[in-house]
Amino acid sequence: MTKNFDIIIIGAGPAGSAAAEKLSKAGFKTLLLEKQKLPRDKPCAGIIPPRIYRLLGEIPDDVIERKFNGYHLFSPSGIELYSRFREEGVIVDRKKFDFWLVERAIGAGAEVIDNSRVEVIDIIKNEIKINNKFYSKILIGADGANSFVRKRLGREYKNFAIGVQYTIDLPDDVTCEKIGGWFEVHYGIVDFGYGWVSPQGGKIKIGVGSISNEFKKNSKQYLDKFVEYFKKKKEIKNLRVIDFQSHLIPADGPMGKPCEGSVVLAGDAAGFVNPLTGEGIYYAVRSAQLAADAIVKCGGDIEKECNAELGKIKLNTKLRDEVLLNAGAMEDYVRRLEKLG
Repeated sequence: MTKNFDIIIIGAGPAGSAAAEKLSKAGFKTLLLEKQKLPRDKPCAGIIPPRIYRLLGEIPDDVIERKFNGYHLFSPSGIELYSRFREEGVIVDRKKFDFWLVERAIGAGAEVIDNSRVEVIDIIKNEIKINNKFYSKILIGADGANSFVRKRLGREYKNFAIGVQYTIDLPDDVTCEKIGGWFEVHYGIVDFGYGWVSPQGGKIKIGVGSISNEFKKNSKQYLDKFVEYFKKKKEIKNLRVIDFQSHLIPADGPMGKPCEGSVVLAGDAAGFVNPLTGEGIYYAVRSAQLAADAIVKCGGDIEKECNAELGKIKLNTKLRDEVLLNAGAMEDYVRRLEKLG
């Protein structure tokens, strides 16, 4: 097994695999390490707006649970508003979608090792050593919200939302009748957050997420209450839960200067998540590809080049704080959108 690489990437999610593919195509000897056995699942509603096609091209049908038209918004008072994309987005099976990206990276020439947890990162001058086994000049941390790479750098990301989600059996005919091809966003379920319903194939994912400390203490209760509300609103008597997941969601937008020296953070590890919606897949791929572009064209100062490229992604908390403050603010937001048509 080759132990010396140009670049090592930790984390085989959308960010890690997208970076591995692009860098391998550019001729860099690339190692992608994943702590879990591949393919593996991730807690996620699975929604990706259509702008993802600009980054990845066509997405194969076998990784898509359902295509969706856009967002169906519900205000706290019950106003309903549809926000339609110009073209359909996709709701993906994360296990299949992520593995498809891994296979793209392998096809580009990346070496992938799964079931390999990173426990030791040594950074000595211009050399990076992983688990006393693998060596490289550049390291990309694409290892999620709880990033070990970020912690190894001594970098702190302070504010996370918690998302909790049930996967529930629901026949396709009922999904089409009660939800249709829309991702539902329910405001007023919790302060500084919202409830969601993601239609899948033969099932739905229904969840609640928030940065509220009160919610974090009682997240399961909020979720159960939302499910009861959903059942009543949609006139569905019985829902069978087949899975429960919880996860951290970076809530304050991207970190300042996600690259330090020859170590780059991408995706959730650097906070590349929309603070208002919690959408992360698109930004994971975008941040990874920008970082890869910077490395490819770098004339010497990787830190400067990567931070400049990653700075092109503009996400901030202003709209989140205005919209998700409380039920009144959420109501005003939906009413404003309604007036805009």
